[in-house]
Amino acid sequence: MDKLIKRLLSAPRDLARAWLPEAGKGDLSWKLRILVVDDDEGCLTSVEALLSVDGHSILTARRGQEALDFAREMRKRNEALDLSILDFNMPDWTGIETFERLSLEFPGLKGVFMSGDPSEGLEDAVRRAGGRALVRKPLDLYRVRKVLGLLKEEEGFLVA
Repeated sequence: MDKLIKRLLSAPRDLARAWLPEAGKGDLSWKLRILVVDDDEGCLTSVEALLSVDGHSILTARRGQEALDFAREMRKRNEALDLSILDFNMPDWTGIETFERLSLEFPGLKGVFMSGDPSEGLEDAVRRAGGRALVRKPLDLYRVRKVLGLLKEEEGFLVA
């Protein structure tokens, strides 16, 4: 699977769309700059592949501090950041701690959290932090698009 994902990332967009069912059929008029933060290299690669085939610009970070450093550099260059997708469990900061710091750099930033073991307590913590969705790992294209649709429509909180 990892080899396929790597091939998708290096393949021309049309070929990548052919390999992923339903890939490239999202709302291509709504392109986002997304920061994905996860200490799992495989998950980062997968999320990047799922989102980039729809034309979104993806930045990746493996730790909360690295994400914050990216955000500060982007702000200095007056670049936009539309969405953060964060793993909840990371070595340096939790996804919530990372999101809170990112939100200081980009007020109004939307946050989507990922977890292999989402619980009601985690869902409540994500809501209190201002997160818009909690998505169960492993991610798939259907759930990712469902979350992006929610964010576009501004319809509440989603657990997917």
